[in-house]
Amino acid sequence: MICAVLLHSASAALLPQLPTARVRPGSQLGSSASQLGSSASPALISRRACLAGGALVLGTTRPALADEASLVAALRDLRSEFDGCSQLVESQKWGDVRQLVASTLTLLTLKGYRGASVKSVARERGAEGQGLLDARQSLLEALGALDQLAYKGQTGRVGSDKSEALATVKASVSALDGVLKLL
Repeated sequence: MICAVLLHSASAALLPQLPTARVRPGSQLGSSASQLGSSASPALISRRACLAGGALVLGTTRPALADEASLVAALRDLRSEFDGCSQLVESQKWGDVRQLVASTLTLLTLKGYRGASVKSVARERGAEGQGLLDARQSLLEALGALDQLAYKGQTGRVGSDKSEALATVKASVSALDGVLKLL
């Protein structure tokens, strides 16, 4: 209701020459004037129109999207978390390892609300971004291998020798450093 009032008052201020009218349920906006009710009552509008108009009235815009600098900062934060990944492997906290891998994968591929991903930054750079795409691919492969080992650990298919998992963690860290160097 508040949206309707805000939208009505804003539309009256912005478009004072247009009469307001109550639209009967089931009628179409492009229909003839015979379907419209009294012009003294406020206009009934859909929820979608109210939300779209409310953003106009309140002056809100889409939130500012983060840029490449915040992407690099987030990747550096994840890099510092990878320093403790060896201890996670030693203590068999496979769920935490997989969560770390998932967080890293999100930054590599999905722009989402962050506004940038490694993939989008590389594509924006054009031909210069090919090295970054190659480094990203190496990191994707290393993270995929680490995730597979962590999955095997969760399902009990990893023996007591964790040297392969630790080597995969080191390969992932090295690949992540390669991506950070190019950003």
